[in-house]
Order: sequence, then C-alpha cells, then structure tokens
Amino acid sequence: MSKILKLYLSVVFLGTITNAILIFGFLKILKFGYKSAISVYIYSIPGYFIKSLIFSSIIFLLFRKRYLENKFIRNIILWSPLILFVTWYTLIIVFKIESLYVDLSFGYTARFPHFIIQLLSCIIVTVSSLLFIKKVLGNSRKNDLIENASKITMLKTIIISIVVIIVGYNSIFWFQRTRLKTFCNQHSTFNLDEWHKDEKVRYCMLDDIVSKKMFLGKSEKELIKTLGQPFTSDILFDTKYLKFKTSQKSGQYMHWYLTVELKDEIVVLVRKSVD
Repeated sequence: MSKILKLYLSVVFLGTITNAILIFGFLKILKFGYKSAISVYIYSIPGYFIKSLIFSSIIFLLFRKRYLENKFIRNIILWSPLILFVTWYTLIIVFKIESLYVDLSFGYTARFPHFIIQLLSCIIVTVSSLLFIKKVLGNSRKNDLIENASKITMLKTIIISIVVIIVGYNSIFWFQRTRLKTFCNQHSTFNLDEWHKDEKVRYCMLDDIVSKKMFLGKSEKELIKTLGQPFTSDILFDTKYLKFKTSQKSGQYMHWYLTVELKDEIVVLVRKSVD
C-alpha cells in the first residue's frame, strides 16, 4: 500500500475515532442521557467521516514528487482538511444556510456544539500527519518536513488552534445575540399587527406577553382569534397546550414558542418555551 494512501486512510479513520472518543468524553461531562447521546453519535460520527473522506482527498496531491518535496506546499496540503472544515462551517454561519444549521450543533445546542469537536479532531489528526510525513521523508536536512520543530511547538499549535476555535465560536454568537437584543429593543411591546406580519418579532414580544399575563382568563376561541392558529395543539390529562411559533432559535437548533395552557377551554398559564 502506498504511504500516501496509508496517510489518507489514517487521517479519515483515526480522525473519526478521535471524534468519537472526544464526543464520548464531552457527553459524559455534560451528563447526557443515553438516548440523547445515541442521537449525537448517529449524526456526528458519520457526519465527520463523510466530510473527512472528502476534505482529506487533497492529500493525494502528495503523490506528485514536486509537492512532496516542497515544504511550503506540503504544509498547505496537510492543513487543507482543517481549512476546509472551517470554511464549511463559516459558510453556513455567514450565509445563514438554515438547512445546514443542524451540522453546526446537534442535540442540545446550548450545551453541545458538536462541530467544535470535529475541528479539534481534525487538528489532532493533522498534527499527527505532519509527524507521519516526517518519518516517510526521513531525517535528512533536505526532506525534513518539520526541520526545527519540537514537540513544544506542536503543542503550541494545538493550543492556539483550540483557543482560536473557541473564541471564534463564542464571538460569532455574541454578535448575533447583541444584534438580536438591539432589534428586540424596538419591538419589545406586544403589537397585534406585527405579531401576524413577522414571526421574528414574536420572540421579542414574549417577555411582554408573559410579564403582563396577557390572555389569562381568555377562551380558546378568543385566543386563536387574536393570535391566529397555533403551530401545535396537544392535550395531556385535562390540560390543553397550544404553541405559537417564533422564528427565533435557541442556539441554532430549537425554536422559541409562546406556550399557552388551557383548562376547560380557558387560558390558565402563558409562558415561553423551547422545543
């Protein structure tokens, strides 16, 4: 088996195994139930494997001797899978591709952004690839990929990359929360016309509706006449639950709702909820 092909397969499979181990560790720390954990495994591990299979294919360029022997190009090729992972997630965030938001975070969004685990897995495997290529090329001055690099330098690379990813992730969503807060300051008071025109402003009005105990004592018919048809309607024991959807999400996965509880067709409780 070609050493470059061996490197490619190692990157894909070892990266997937690393991803699985990191997920297992984080889910244990976060105390996920086994059902929630299984759903994360089913989505995240195959997702990483498929992306790694595609993003790491650039490694085959190392079959060309001129690329293998050129230190700069060699480094670019070996770091390319990580660059493509970062590019993938950046495009989803920047262009707000809602159909792919699930790939940013699967499960309980606020608690487990699984794409960070995928990036960490790729960093670990990339550094391992650099060491593997060093062995392939030997220790001669001409072909040494990391000629003067030490283990401390590699450790610094991993630490810096982790810090950049975590800071970048939190910065992105901090700006999103700040922008939402500014928007909601202009639409914080319940307005019936705005409620019907735009699901986005509905989220901004939830606190006003709940704090003023609006609709308490209203009949179900009066409620629906005012707010429109609910997104879902469920009955549990003697209580009926109506949920009115907003377009705002908690993190990037679950939506915020106005949940109304009724008994004998009369509203007894109004609250915010995530589902």
